[in-house]
Formats: sequence, structure tokens, C-alpha cells
Amino acid sequence: MSEELILCPRCGSRANGPITSGNLMFYWCDNDSCRNVWSTGFRSPIHHRLPVERGHIISFLRNERREASRTTEEIGRGILVDERRSKDGLSKIARIKAVISRETTLRPYDAIYYGNSLGVILEASENGMSLIFDSSRQLPEEGALVLAEPLILYDSALSIVQKRAMERGEYLARFVDLGFECQQKASKASKVGDISPNYNLDPEKVEIVHEVISMPDFDYRVIEGPPGTGKTTVTAAIALEMAKMGKNVLITSHTNVAVDNALERILDFNPDLGDEIARIGHPAKVSEKVKPLIDRQLPDESRRNG
Repeated sequence: MSEELILCPRCGSRANGPITSGNLMFYWCDNDSCRNVWSTGFRSPIHHRLPVERGHIISFLRNERREASRTTEEIGRGILVDERRSKDGLSKIARIKAVISRETTLRPYDAIYYGNSLGVILEASENGMSLIFDSSRQLPEEGALVLAEPLILYDSALSIVQKRAMERGEYLARFVDLGFECQQKASKASKVGDISPNYNLDPEKVEIVHEVISMPDFDYRVIEGPPGTGKTTVTAAIALEMAKMGKNVLITSHTNVAVDNALERILDFNPDLGDEIARIGHPAKVSEKVKPLIDRQLPDESRRNG
């Protein structure tokens, strides 16, 4: 029995594969000038595991917070030697004289608190270190040096699931089994026109973009695939198409690199969109191409804890 011949949907050449990952089968084009990669059955099996029980999420977040809090460690004291603004004005670079009280290996791009300000190490030596801070931070003359994983993310998530869900549960009900009836607002799918051909998407990816930007409020889609299969390009296309529809788009990730990759792809498609994009993040963790998009603190704005 001969194998079924699979052809590339983009150029029509013979396809290689498949390689199976979960419930997905990935193929790639044999044509060197095309090298298209696509999948079949792209809907993730996570769809069948949602919504998740609220108690399971709370237990998970509490455990993760507990583990993170154990990594908090005061490693010594620091004295501010000097500070200056970076050339782009987004950051404050400070030289700290450090007295380290315990054996610790500090490396460039490690995050460390000086007083209550989170900085990123540029360089470290036996006697001190250079740290880069957000330009809005007011640095003390002296303060504790603390290695710590920020706990605010876990606290915010717990607050959403435990408290805010009682008032705004319609935002969570599709993902979380809240344990009580939640009145969801009626919503209709958005009407979508033709997708811009500038993205150079194959038919499968065009279908994904259509499905995401036309879904009702509070709905979700999961896009799954190995590196190099076009997830970032699809994300950028979705963001641009939704922006054309007059919607606001939030792109977030557990890594800065993923956010920057998506924004860079958006700018590749539409370089004139920079004034409409605000990047939130520590300047030391943002790519050079995206750094000009960092949201600056205005003179009449202030930041407060709580």
C-alpha cells in the first residue's frame, strides 16, 4: 500500500513528515525556496481540560508563591556611590558599593533589589556592582541587597481568583470553574473582512487568524506548535487585524523575549504603528528595537505601591 502523497498548501511541492507532537501532526515543504511548515489538527487538547476547578488553581498559586518566597534572601548591604541616566533617558544606572554577607554568585542580568527598587545587574565585582533601574526610581543612599523572585504576580492572580471573581466572574468563567453560577454577558462574534495578504500566511494560518479575531467576547483559542512554525507571525497578524477593527490588544508572556519578538514582527509589517504601541517592562530586559516603545512616565504622573 503506497503512502498518501501530501503536497505543500503554499507551493504545491512534495511534503515531508509528519512529525507528531501531542495531537498535532507537522509537515514541512521539500522545496528549498519555500520551506513552509504546517500542521493538521491544530486545536490544542487543553481545550478539553478547561475550565479548571477554582480550588486547584488556588492551591497551585499558593504552592508556587510559597516556593518563590523561600528564595528571598538578603545577601548584604549596599551604599550608593553615584548614579546617572542612560543615553535614551529610560533608565537610571547606579554604582553600588556592596558588602556581601554570604557567599553568592552574581551575574550580569540577574535581578536584585536595592532598598525597595528592583534593578538588573550590569556588572559585579568583589567590592560592588552596577545596576540599571527604571528612571522613575528614587534610590536610597543605603539599603539592603535582596535576591528575590517578585511575589506580586502570585498575589495578583490569587486576588483575581479569590476576590474579584465574585464581582467580575464573567471574565473567568470560560477558564475557571468558579463553583457558582456566573451571569455571562451576551456577545456576538465580530464580523471580519479579508485578511491582509502582506502577512504571507498559508491557508491554515489565515483560518486561525479569522477564527481568533471573530470569536465572541471572553472566548479563547490556543495555538500550539514547535519553534519555527509561525506562531509569532500569526500573533502579530492577529494583533494588527484587531487593531484595524478598533480594538485594543494586550500581548503578554512569561518572557520578555516573546513579547519583543511579537512587537518586532508587528513593526516589520507596519513600521508606522510605533506611536500606537506602548511597551511595559524594565529597560534592561527589552530589545533595542522595541526599547523606543517603552511607556515613559510623564511629569504629572507618579507611581505608588499598593
